[in-house]
Amino acid sequence: MRSVANLHQPDLPKETRENGSAGETVRPSARQISRKNASMTPTMSSRLRIGFTVLTAALSAGVGACSSGTSDANNASGGAMTTSAGGTSSGGSTSTIGSGGVVTAGGTSNGGTVSSQGGIGQGGAAGGVGPSGGNATGGIAAGGMGNGGTSAGGAGQGGNSTGGTEMGGAGGAGAGGAMGAGGAPPGLPAGYTLIFEESFATPAAVDNFLFANPSDWSYVATDGGYAQWTGDSYAPPQYSPHSIMIIKGMKFSSFVLTVDIMQTSMTGAHRDACIFWNMVSPSQFYYAHIGQAHDAAASQNIHIVNNAGRLAITTTFTDGFDWGNNEWKTIRVVRDAVAGTMEVYGGTDAMPMLTATDTTFTDGYLGIGSFDDQGRVRNLRVWSNGSTQEPATFFMPLQ
Repeated sequence: MRSVANLHQPDLPKETRENGSAGETVRPSARQISRKNASMTPTMSSRLRIGFTVLTAALSAGVGACSSGTSDANNASGGAMTTSAGGTSSGGSTSTIGSGGVVTAGGTSNGGTVSSQGGIGQGGAAGGVGPSGGNATGGIAAGGMGNGGTSAGGAGQGGNSTGGTEMGGAGGAGAGGAMGAGGAPPGLPAGYTLIFEESFATPAAVDNFLFANPSDWSYVATDGGYAQWTGDSYAPPQYSPHSIMIIKGMKFSSFVLTVDIMQTSMTGAHRDACIFWNMVSPSQFYYAHIGQAHDAAASQNIHIVNNAGRLAITTTFTDGFDWGNNEWKTIRVVRDAVAGTMEVYGGTDAMPMLTATDTTFTDGYLGIGSFDDQGRVRNLRVWSNGSTQEPATFFMPLQ
């Protein structure tokens, strides 16, 4: 029979002598242990072989089960390899596998205890994953539509979680882009639809309008097509703008209007273009005088004309609107005839440059023009919850 010494590493564990002084230990030789094993009964030897067979299988399982936990961002070490003494048994006990990869060997007794070799494990139990660690791809969220444009949201950061992969958070919606051709303006009230649209892509576009001064207006096919005014020959019944074009046959109450305008008068603090709404007659209407600079009486104001000369009714205003030189500018007007509110915006600005509140007129025609300057117009659109089909009895078609 092979000796116990041949089943262990060359550096044998210590043995406590039964008859020695307290705490005294010696390192027995291989021959001494062989003599002890030779004196064992066949039954004891059989039990010992069975015990070590179980121990060998348990050690193999322990090594396979223990591994180091990892993540893309961090390598987390598991529990440390632990050595513990085996239990004492008169016939020798089998080893057990502890949690975290700890293995203990059974001991044998023959008048004393043989301490066992410590557990073998690589890393032990998996370590925890840090909050930013992980091997997961964050989710990507599409930005919300904004003024006809889109932008992508940012990706969230995921992380490995015990037992599976944790998805990253969804990215936030991106800010909206500039309003595209045909795109709905921001903040469009519920129930509003596109009622009127004219791009001026063809000469027939001017047939949808009536003019206070038709001799000063013309159609131009270049640059995608537009209508332009080059004079101010109209003599209004009240002191008010001298160049006006209105949508014929359609009256609007509450609405959102957008239009592209190029102001072509290159000098002057009062360079302007005007937008008209709720026009009942040439003597009754509202208009926004959108000017290069503000003054209390005229430029950069919202006015009412009510059988008298214009009157500024502006509540809030900016210092002026920069028309630039030969630049198309988008203007937006929001009118709530029930609440009486009026707001004028430059492009996709979040804040209006002009506001006012009045309910004198709650229905009428819409138009574009100027007090006494020159300009061009295209891409006129009107959203509303309805309109009244009624031909205007004033102004004339383009000749």
